Amino acid sequence: MEVIMKKYLFLLACALFTQNFYAQPNADTAINEDEKVEVPHRKAYAYFQSNFDFGKGEYGIGSFYLDTPNETTLEYSFATNPIEDIGTFAGAVANGIFYGCAYKYVPGSVTPKDFFSFDLKTGERKDIGPWTEDIYMKGLDMTYNYADKTMYLLAYNPEILKGLFTIDMETGKATHIIDIEKPAAAIAANYEGQLYVMGRDGCLYSLDKETGKMTEICKTEYKRPDTNCSLEFDHTDGNLYWIGTSFEKDKAEFCHLIRFNMNENPVTFDHIGTIASETSDVLCHALYIPFVLGGEYAPVAPSEFSISPNQDGKLEATLRWTNPVKDFNGRELKDLSSITVLRDGEEIANIPTDEIGGKMEWTDNNVPQIGEHEYSIYANNNAGEGEKTTTIRYIGMDSPKAVDKVSAKIKDSYNIISLEWSSSNGGQHGSYCNKDEVSYKIIRYPDEVVVAENLKDTIFNDKDIKRLARYHYAIYAVNNIGENETLSNYIVAGPAMDMPYSETFSDNNISINQINFYDSNNDFYGWQISSGWGYYQFGDRSNAVEYFVNPTFTPSNIQSTDEWFITPPLKFEGGRQYSLTFDYRSITNENVEITTGENNSIEAQKIHETIELEALEGESTDFTKYTTLLPAPAEDCIQCIGFHLTTPFPEDRYSFLQITNIEIKEYVSVDEAEIEELVTVKAIDGNIIIEGQFNEAVVYSADGMKVASTSENIIPAGTLEKGLYLVRVMKDNKAETFKVML
Repeated sequence: MEVIMKKYLFLLACALFTQNFYAQPNADTAINEDEKVEVPHRKAYAYFQSNFDFGKGEYGIGSFYLDTPNETTLEYSFATNPIEDIGTFAGAVANGIFYGCAYKYVPGSVTPKDFFSFDLKTGERKDIGPWTEDIYMKGLDMTYNYADKTMYLLAYNPEILKGLFTIDMETGKATHIIDIEKPAAAIAANYEGQLYVMGRDGCLYSLDKETGKMTEICKTEYKRPDTNCSLEFDHTDGNLYWIGTSFEKDKAEFCHLIRFNMNENPVTFDHIGTIASETSDVLCHALYIPFVLGGEYAPVAPSEFSISPNQDGKLEATLRWTNPVKDFNGRELKDLSSITVLRDGEEIANIPTDEIGGKMEWTDNNVPQIGEHEYSIYANNNAGEGEKTTTIRYIGMDSPKAVDKVSAKIKDSYNIISLEWSSSNGGQHGSYCNKDEVSYKIIRYPDEVVVAENLKDTIFNDKDIKRLARYHYAIYAVNNIGENETLSNYIVAGPAMDMPYSETFSDNNISINQINFYDSNNDFYGWQISSGWGYYQFGDRSNAVEYFVNPTFTPSNIQSTDEWFITPPLKFEGGRQYSLTFDYRSITNENVEITTGENNSIEAQKIHETIELEALEGESTDFTKYTTLLPAPAEDCIQCIGFHLTTPFPEDRYSFLQITNIEIKEYVSVDEAEIEELVTVKAIDGNIIIEGQFNEAVVYSADGMKVASTSENIIPAGTLEKGLYLVRVMKDNKAETFKVML
């Protein structure tokens, strides 16, 4: 029972975090009865942060029709590579391209990442650049203003509670331009450029982007909307739509679709329905409704639109498409007069045609420069301009495509890293690139050293590892047009450390630069260092390496554990016996393999012992100490000790294991307390003072490197830098290790 209570206390803490993150001020309650209204059968898109109708764990861009919002379809899943992302704070579509402000989720917080684009026809995603450096910034909603060709963002942080921003669509940077008058949750611009916002009081307001003044347009009962909501105009008929949940209306249980009838005076609103099924648990925003300026009788967008850059790298592009056969309301198209072609927003051709459904192509022979260009085409008839379709393509000679399948591994020795990658194949943007002119450059991090250039091979051994650290590499594919990088995995390598070895996980920087962590089952979830969640589980903030599963915050895609952490290379002396000691605590029984190997790769490890770490009993949260004797080496050698978690995935999605105070040292059978009674070690005025009789004292830095040895009682000030040191004092067959802080 006690363990179960601990699980639910942890869950409660997670739930409280979520509630506080989204909490909004109270407001008065108002109720309207839903009425059946006439709605156009138009397809709409939105970014779904969650929707159980898509399947367990799925999220991304989905679609529905305005007249049947309860029927949703997942168009593009964003859940295929969780480590890279990838939630979306806010989003909007401009000229058929979806743009979003991404964030990365870590337990207990969300961190803003890149502003990105996503082609709704090809599914191609591009990270443009960081939209903010403020880790506390939260995007609410975005809108593209076709009148001034500007992307606007509604966002806040603890200081800017009602901020209006613009976003540079070339760099992704958001710039704060003004604070608005009242708290708002969503924003939209009509085609003439007027901004509107949905207030947290459930009212629709027009917004003066110069002064921040808000003018009330229409009241609703949908007060206290969640941060996951969106406003969007249907530019075809001028009406405005809102999607979102309301804490005041129904405790945010359902995601509603509301239409504001902007052509009426005064403006009225209709409740169209709820998004997805009633059990779908929907959170969505970034609403987009494709439109035509010519009205419902204008043509839909041409289909099968493609762009083929010249295969020899010339500044030419051939456009191909199929003329429409329907008008924007889904009826048979009666007439067709021409096709208009735009490049980078400027008209470059108007091609006469009356061939409904005909296949056409046209070549742009005057592309002004190498690079990406946005092409749009639309059909015209007596009603006016039809729906646009847009594609962005790179034209001209291309830089080489970034390599893939990059792997950094320990190469035989602990101080050699082997790199392998697949060769670059084609242009980075799909245009012409001569593979014979491609070479490779390698930069090593964190020291940012160029370790190789002008390579033609796809394998390289870095033999210049002179210090123990956590390394990774950037592999650049290079030609005379440009270069494109791919990052390797992280790996710890470098000279072996002297004994004794200890790790308390009190300094995250030391831990990650000495210990190799491996997510062996590739579920993008593994060991964490002192996450902070241990406080809610065990009631204290002990430093430890942790693995936990919780139904609220643990990703749904994780599998049965296959998680490793392996110590740095350690120097073992031949003929001596060593012991491994560590402390642990857990709410469930956990299976761990203790392994040994000549380096810190998984391949080098061999099982020494398989143990079951038992769950806590009763109300205790105390750590349990575990000790094992390691194999005694016959001669001096380098060894690494591994911890391999192999517990099957818990059916109830609850587990929490902490390991800390790892110590590897020479084992002696005598009682080491005997020497402790005779010897003391102190730090006084920067001196290390050893009181008592002893043979030798060896001093180690906090990262395990031997820095001094002495048989004297004083190590004078100035000999060592300030910091934490381990002093191992030996007398006859006895030894004891002391910690001192200078």
